[in-house]
Amino acid sequence: HRYKDEYKYDTVDDCGIEHTFHFYVHVNDITPPVVSSPADDAFQPISASCGDLTVALPKVVATDNCPGVSLVFTYNDTFHAQDCCNFTRHRHWVAKDACGAPASQHQDVYYRDNTPPQFNLVPDDMDVPCTYEIP
Repeated sequence: HRYKDEYKYDTVDDCGIEHTFHFYVHVNDITPPVVSSPADDAFQPISASCGDLTVALPKVVATDNCPGVSLVFTYNDTFHAQDCCNFTRHRHWVAKDACGAPASQHQDVYYRDNTPPQFNLVPDDMDVPCTYEIP
């Protein structure tokens, strides 16, 4: 996480004598960027119903202590299924500064099917003679 900036100064005096001065700034950036969100609970686990795959993404930002540094910001979304209606969505954000120092945050969304199935067309109770064949 180090880099070097070079500054070069050239000067010429009244007699035409030239002189060049090199000035180096060595930066040792050991502080990674910060991945954060304006929402206090953005990276807390969330529970959702099995059919609700549209759980909103939180707003996520990345900042760094070095001014003028561009951040490479990536997002990854993976599903881990326990069975057909119980699974986990793992959201992962990674930021890297110009020196390659990484920082990350994650959020898990747990999908659980807690709703029993419903019968749609249930016939009414009926009284029939004992010779009646039930369909």
